[in-house]
Amino acid sequence: DDVIQVQAVDLHTGDLSIDANLVVKGDITQGMKVRCEGDITVGGLIESADVWAKGNIIIGKGILGRVPEHDGNHHGHTVSVKAEGFINAVYASYAKLYAGTDIVISEQILHCDTRAKRRVVVGNEKTLGSQIVGGITKAEVIEADILGSNAGVFTQFELKGPLDIKDYEIACNNSILNAKAKMILYLRHVYSKFVAKASPEDSKEMIDKLKNTINSLANVIIECEERELLLKDECEQMIQGLTIVAKKKIQPNVLVRVGYAQFRTSRERAPGELHYEKGEIHYNPAFIENKKS
Repeated sequence: DDVIQVQAVDLHTGDLSIDANLVVKGDITQGMKVRCEGDITVGGLIESADVWAKGNIIIGKGILGRVPEHDGNHHGHTVSVKAEGFINAVYASYAKLYAGTDIVISEQILHCDTRAKRRVVVGNEKTLGSQIVGGITKAEVIEADILGSNAGVFTQFELKGPLDIKDYEIACNNSILNAKAKMILYLRHVYSKFVAKASPEDSKEMIDKLKNTINSLANVIIECEERELLLKDECEQMIQGLTIVAKKKIQPNVLVRVGYAQFRTSRERAPGELHYEKGEIHYNPAFIENKKS
């Protein structure tokens, strides 16, 4: 069948690796590993397990990790949930979460490493006070009722999305540009030395070769410079869609990053939106009211 059903994933079933959709009526318990080429549906919770799906992962309850015993400090995650599609759960704590599209949590994300290629949304029309506390959250769009906690727990957000790929493309382009620039400087030096010392009958062929090589490198440099401008324009266009929305409030000690720009709260803030514009992160507290009107 296209669907495999089990009561739970535990020591009785052992680890699972299947080429089908998986339905777990109960829990995926501590220490278990699940690999699935389809969708995973869990009726209970995922507790300190390692779960991966090529499709979507839907969890009836939550994703539950535990704080490692390192003097009370958090040095890793005991539960990892990764989906090439979306992840949907009621809550997540002390977990590593990755989704190829969206992560949608009903109530709370607590001390998680949360990364989605598109959106991280916490809360729905039925929940009150949905919250992201601690850890780091990365996506193009992030939404929750409350960002951070009134205790001032350090909470990080990074608006990234597909910019990682663009940053890599820019770095590769710059590497080519720098290498060609060094090469053309060296060849121009060689050319000047050669012209000064070579006899007229010996120099023409070599001079022509050097000129052609230098001109070819100069064209590559022009192409790289034009591509750099194009990539930066594409980055700016992508950045315009990066936003964080707090529907009720933003608590103290919340840090938001977009590239080199950052915004940090030292006090409680009203509901609003954080977005990137012209190299800076702007906070618009009137965002929610404007949306309603």
